[in-house]
Amino acid sequence: FSVHEATILFGLHGIKNVGMAAIENILAERTKKGIYTDFYDFLKRVDQRVVNKRVVENLICAGAFDTLAGSRAQQFTELGAIMEKASAYKKDLETGQMGLFASAPTAHQAQEPHQFMHGPKWSNRDTLEKEKEVIGFYLSAHPLDTYRQHINWFKPQSFTAIREAAQNHRGQQEFNALMCGLLKSRKDIVTKKGDRMAFIQLEDGHEAIEIVLFPKTFAQVESWLSDFHVFLVSGAVDSTDPKTLKIKAHKLVPLELVLQEWHPIAHAILELPQTVDQQALSLISKTLIEGKIAASIVFHDQGKKLRLALKQTIALDSDIMANLEKLGISVHVGVQ
Repeated sequence: FSVHEATILFGLHGIKNVGMAAIENILAERTKKGIYTDFYDFLKRVDQRVVNKRVVENLICAGAFDTLAGSRAQQFTELGAIMEKASAYKKDLETGQMGLFASAPTAHQAQEPHQFMHGPKWSNRDTLEKEKEVIGFYLSAHPLDTYRQHINWFKPQSFTAIREAAQNHRGQQEFNALMCGLLKSRKDIVTKKGDRMAFIQLEDGHEAIEIVLFPKTFAQVESWLSDFHVFLVSGAVDSTDPKTLKIKAHKLVPLELVLQEWHPIAHAILELPQTVDQQALSLISKTLIEGKIAASIVFHDQGKKLRLALKQTIALDSDIMANLEKLGISVHVGVQ
């Protein structure tokens, strides 16, 4: 790694399976003939014996070709075909062999870029997981950024804030906290009684924290640990030693399922924008449907915030929450 002005240059050798022979070939070719103009141009010019398919795949996953045409998904999916096309071109060029209806490749044909087929891009989660696999960490973003809207609905405490609170409670009784994090590691064990439990580690983009899942809780959430990555957790904070902070989980639910699986949801607070008219109130009324969640509305009046409890209980799901936010409403869901 090196620093250039206000940026950090990431060395290619920091990418998994990208060796020095491949790097030297890529750099030498670029120095000799100039920058690579597109993905096909790159594969025609490098030596595929050292810049092989695995090397190029990992370069794609790391984002090394993001400035060229084609999404990472397109580059990855069509890599094999483009490599074959580039190899055939180089072979024909070296031998001067002519096709049945065409002459040997011309300079114009050599510069013609590859036209990628239409196809879906990788999801943000897939993109980031592939980055971490080949680089060792998330580079372009953090997976929790994708869930920022959902996280804001529940307003969990940061791990840093929990650690600071634990230092203030040191030696005192445990205290409860609500947190959210990305599953980083998991270790299942069997107790002396033969029950299964687990220790998992969650990270929130700044630091990691250990969550203890005792047998009863583990039995309830085990299947989720394999299928989901981001979890909302309520638990008791063991403040005996803040340096090795542990959370004894009472509840753990995938963030995507909280509105359906977390019981009970205590209340919902809907904060209206500072200016709201009758038409907006009508749209809000049509968006809300009857359910089991107690709710209140916060509105602004002469520079003050006033809170009014609704007589009816409401239902909430991700679509309703998203529609409310489109109307300029800030939503906070309180869970127990």
